[in-house]
Parts: sequence; structure tokens; C-alpha cells
Amino acid sequence: MLDGSAPPAPTERFKPGDDAVEEPVVITLDGDGRVTSWNPVAERSFQYAAEEIIGRLAAVFYEDADIQRGAPQQALALAAAAGRHYEAGPRVRRDGSVFRAGFLYAADASSADRSGFTLVVVDQTSALAADQEIDRLSALVCRRTAEFEALLNVLPVGIGVAHDRQCRHIEVNRAFAEVLGLKPGQNASKTAPADERPTNFTVTDDAGNAVPDESLPMQVAAREGIEVRDLELNIVHADGRVLRLLEYAAPLRDEHGAPRGSVGAFVDITERAKIARKLHESEARFRQLVEAVEDYAIFMLDGEGRVSSWNNGASRTTGYAADEIVGRSYAAFFTEEERTAGKPQRILKAASEAGRYEEVGRRVRKDGSKYWANIVVSAIRDRDGAVRGFANVTRDVTERKRAEEMFRLAVQAAASAIILVNEQGKIAFANTQAQEMFGYALEELMGSSLEMLLPERFREVHRRHRASFLAKPAARDMGESRDLYARRKDGSEFPVEVELNPIETDEGLMTLTSILDITARKLATLREREQLAQLAHAGRLSSLGEMVSELTHEINQPLAAATNYARAFLRYARGRQGGDGDELIGLVDKCVLQMERAGAIVKRLNDFVRKSPPAQTPIDLNRTVRDMIALTAPGYSPEGDAGGVHIETVLGEALPQVLADRVQIEQVIVNLIRNALDAMRGQPAAKRVLRFETAAIGDEVRVSVADRGAGIAPQHAPRLFEPFYTTKPEGVGLGLPISRTIIEAHGGRIWAEPQPGGGAVFHFTLPIASEPSRHATADSVYR
Repeated sequence: MLDGSAPPAPTERFKPGDDAVEEPVVITLDGDGRVTSWNPVAERSFQYAAEEIIGRLAAVFYEDADIQRGAPQQALALAAAAGRHYEAGPRVRRDGSVFRAGFLYAADASSADRSGFTLVVVDQTSALAADQEIDRLSALVCRRTAEFEALLNVLPVGIGVAHDRQCRHIEVNRAFAEVLGLKPGQNASKTAPADERPTNFTVTDDAGNAVPDESLPMQVAAREGIEVRDLELNIVHADGRVLRLLEYAAPLRDEHGAPRGSVGAFVDITERAKIARKLHESEARFRQLVEAVEDYAIFMLDGEGRVSSWNNGASRTTGYAADEIVGRSYAAFFTEEERTAGKPQRILKAASEAGRYEEVGRRVRKDGSKYWANIVVSAIRDRDGAVRGFANVTRDVTERKRAEEMFRLAVQAAASAIILVNEQGKIAFANTQAQEMFGYALEELMGSSLEMLLPERFREVHRRHRASFLAKPAARDMGESRDLYARRKDGSEFPVEVELNPIETDEGLMTLTSILDITARKLATLREREQLAQLAHAGRLSSLGEMVSELTHEINQPLAAATNYARAFLRYARGRQGGDGDELIGLVDKCVLQMERAGAIVKRLNDFVRKSPPAQTPIDLNRTVRDMIALTAPGYSPEGDAGGVHIETVLGEALPQVLADRVQIEQVIVNLIRNALDAMRGQPAAKRVLRFETAAIGDEVRVSVADRGAGIAPQHAPRLFEPFYTTKPEGVGLGLPISRTIIEAHGGRIWAEPQPGGGAVFHFTLPIASEPSRHATADSVYR
């Protein structure tokens, strides 16, 4: 109940043998439990004809589970021992249906061993169903009562019930007991007998006066038969705590309609009262704040669009004083043409439907002058959702519009193409220079993808670079990316430089892209390179003497190999006179190959001095690396034998071909191998490891040669590729400078890095053969 006591439990009404039928089923059984006689009632109850059941065990009437645990035999044994045995439970008909029945086994008293039995069966289905329904309803009532009690106790609302008109005893739920500081089940009535009346609190009104006990809401409702609503009273506890309650009460009536008690509901609104007080104070501060704002015009409109409040910012913006505009229609801020066209009404309607309306437009001041304003109109609704007014916030943006116009003029006059791109990669703005540069009209550019302005082969990689840029947006100077290309509407390509500037806008992140056509600069650079080539040619001739020693060293490699092969040939021939000559022919072929290579080196050096262009063809760098390893590693072993260096190769699969002069690239690889082997001279055998790697990186192929030598000293690193700079006692310092000249002439680059764990690694790159130019690589503007 309200005091928390448990509801009464339902009682069982079914007892074995309570029900009886006018014609019971009577069956006789022999000592083993087989049917010996069968009356018509038994046939109707169990649906067996006499000839079907006589002679069968009575266990056929039991469920399988009962048969398995031996219930039929146990019943016969008990009946034989006691003379009779009764049990009730589920039984099975011929069609498999189950019903509840009572079985009374009686042993044959005329037999000394009681070897026969009479079985009386009572169908209890109907009576049991009635009892079960009564029990179910009783349990349901108890459950619902318990649920109702639980609901009352879990509600945050205080509930009280009085069953007499004087309200001598008031039961309350848990929430109300906690508010009043009472124990569960304690009488909460202030009109209770003195020994039951609670004294730990008093009830006061807003003025702090004590409310008479007989004037409390539940007492009034019970005594006068009226409802009490929305009455706010204070509960003042003995410890000084004060709670604010919102109280309701209604009478309980007897069958004649006369009051017989009352119920009350009490809501603790202490916090709400505090919040309301704070809200009132906050509203006052907000009004003061709004009044102090001068940069924004903030004012309220009633449902008809008349000004109902006005701040200082509104007076400063429009020129109207509060007493001049309050009560007037806000249509006064529009031009005569706009008022005639009904624009003020359309704005209020749009705000009512969408909840908010915003625009940048022209408005009119008191003196008739016009200004640009950013206007936001928001609908204000009551609890039922009906619009009861509007809040209007207006900001004068005339200066900003003037600055935007100046910016637009500056952008249109810029020498470079200016394009504004949104986060989706769509063009949101393009100046006149962009239209002229790319050959598109403005309407063709607006809303189109930026990738439209790139050569098709670069578009996919550009999308990835753009996503990377948006993840970490930062300004990038013109020329930060190298060799960028753009595409005109007619399909022609031209080199460009690009500057990127991320800009946060109301529409999200925008990228201001400045694009400069550098075709003329590229031509000037090309002419400059030609002039430098002439100077370089003169320099080559002046350094030809120094290169002779390098040439001798380079040619000695194949000549030494050829000599070794020739000596092997002599040894083989002397030891195998008259033998098969195929192996000898192979050795001679290798001698010829190395001598031809020596001649090719001399020819390339001659071309180098004469400034002849390299003969470039598609080559497989993996194969070139393998050939140079086979050629040079044994001859340059630090220990003078083929087993002195451990070779490791990590060559990229399906490596694209590059466009290059094979002999010149071979010379670069040979030079890097020789330097690596020299660097490992004197190192322990475990550290004499020479590692080769190839990989495709973007539009280039990279070759790396790594050693485990002494590494590159910091003071030598900046000058490695300077002509005539060397750290070897016998070197002349031309190998790496020549290698750099060869690689850069092919449009690649070469550099060195320290290797973790000791040693150095030299890298060089060459453009993939499918690129349109072997001297430059096109790239993405976002790279």
C-alpha cells in the first residue's frame, strides 16, 4: 500500500477430488495394470473403443515423461500397499491431446493378494480452468496493485490520500515523505490527533505567515468538496530548510456524491523557483546588455510586425529614437517600392514558416539614406507553437560591402588567374584573367571541378593531393611545387606556377588559388640553359686533361676484366689441349664484350666533350643494375676476390622502363658501386654488405646503392658533387660530378644520405619513359 506493505498473495483453490461428474469413468485393471473392462464414458473420455484398449496397459493414459520415470507402476504399487491411491495430473487421449484428470486406484479387496484394481477417472479440466482463471485474476490484481504502489513511490511528485473528511490520517508516497521529512507509513496530517501529528515542519505562505491546519489544500478539498489548484506554499523544516511546493487537491466522494476524503499532489518547485528567480535576474541583465550594444540593431516585433522593443544600436543604425518607432510597423525600414511589393510581409511569413530568415540587403534610415545590412529575423513561439512575435538583429555592413567591391575590382585587375575553390573541389569564383587564360566563359567555370583545368593524366593524383591539402590547409607560395602544368579548353597544355591560400568563410573552407602562366619564363630559362651549356662545354674542354686520369681508370675496369678472361683462356687451353673448345669460345666472347664496352666508354666521353646529346632509349633499370653487379662486384672486391663482398638486392617488381642512355647510366651505377666498395675497404667481413634497391615513386624510378662503410663526414657532405673535390688519395673528384651531370641531363636528380647503423646510401631518380617530357615532370598544384 502507500506505506510500502506487500499486497496479499493469491490463494490456491484447487484440491484433488473437488470436482465430480455425474458419470465417472470406471475401468478395471488386472494385477499388471492391463485394462480388463471399459465403459462408454471411458470411451468418450479417452476416445478408445473397447476392442482397442482392452488388454493394453493403463500407462497409455500417461505422458511420456511420466512413463519414463515409472509413474504408472508406482501408482499400482501404492494402491496395492494401501488399498487405494489418488493422484491428479495431465493425462493423454487417443488423439494425443492432454487434459487434467484425477485417478483413483482401488485394489480388489476380494483378492487376497489384491491382484486386480478398479480405476475411477474424474475429468477436472473445466473446474481447473475456472480455478486457474480466478487465481490468474487474483494474481493480476495483486500485481497491478504492487505496480501501482511502485509507480506512486517512484514518481517525483508527492501524493497523499485521506479517507475521512477531517483528514485525520493522510498516507503519502515516498517522494512526499522525503519532502516532509517523515518515515514511511507515518501519518502526514496536520489535523491528526496530537500524538500522531507531525511537528518537524510548518507550512507558510509567500509572506512567511503560518497557514492554519484546517486551511491546508487536502483539508479544504475533503471538507468543502472543491478542487484546489496551483497553490504555492512553503514547507519550513525545523532545521531551517525551506522548500517550495506547488499543491493540488481534489475530494474523494462516496456513492452518493458526498465528500469522504481527499487526494493531493505536491510538486517540489524549489529549484524551479530558484531558476525562475535567476532567469528573471538574467533577463534583466540581458536587457541591459542589449541596450548597451551599439554595433547591432536589436529589436522585437509583435505578431503583426510592429516594433515592441528598441536598443541603442537600433537608434544608432537607423536614426530613430525609441519613442519615435515603438508601436510603428517595421515596414518603415524599407523603400516605398519594397513596401508596395509586400516584401516586409514576405520576410515575416518566411520567418514564421522556417523559424528564421536571413539576407543581406538595402535598408532605409530615418533621413531617407540607404545602407547595406545583414538582417536576421527569428520567429518567437509560445508553448503551443503559435508565433507571438519576431526578434530582429540588423548589422550595418556598408563598409564591408565597399571593401568587398574594392577586393573584387583588385582581383579582376590581377595579372594572374584567380580562382576560388570550395571543399568539394568546385569553382566558386573566377576572375577575368582566369577566363582568358583557360579559354572558358565564366558560366562554364562556375560550379565545375577544378580538375577540368588539369591535363587528364594528372587529375586522379591531383584529387588525392587536394584531399591531403584540405586535411592540413596552409598557405603555399608560388613555385613551391615544381613543373606544374595546366590545360586550356582547346586541350593545349602550358606550364604554370600556383599559390594556394586557405580561407575560412560562412560556406566552409575555401582555397584562393592564384595561377600564373610561366611559358615565357620557361622559354627564357631554356635559352639561359643553352648559354650555360655553351659555357659548360668550354669548361669541359678546360678540364679534359684532368679527366684523362679518370678515363684511364674507367677503361681499366673492362680491360682488366678482358685481361683476366684472356689469361683464363690461356690456362684453360694449356691444360685442355685437344679438348672441346665451346667453353674457350665463351671466354673469348666475354673478352670481346668488355673490350667493346671500353670502346663505348671512350665514344661516350668523346660525345661528352663534343656536347653531343645522349642517345636515349627505353631501358630496364633492374636489368642494368644486375648487369653492373655481375660486371663490377668481383673486380672491385675490397679483398681482391669475388667472395669479399655480400650483395643484397631488393628490386621492384614490374618496374616501369625509363628513357635514358644505357651506357651513361651504366657508368653512373659503376661509379656508385666503386665508391661503395672503396668505402668498405678494411671493414670486417660482416660489414662488407652492398645493397641495391629499385622502386617506382610517383612518376619516377629510384635506384639506391647502400654500403656499410665509414659513412660521409659532415664536413664533406655539402661538397660531394663539386668537381675536383675528393676524399680519396688517388681520386681526382670527377666521378660524382659527372654522374650528377648525366642524371640531371636525363631529367632526374642524385643525392646521398647517411645510412642508419653506419655507411652511406646514394640515390638517383629517372623519369618513367611514358612521361611527355624527359627533362621535366608535371605535377599537381596541391603537391
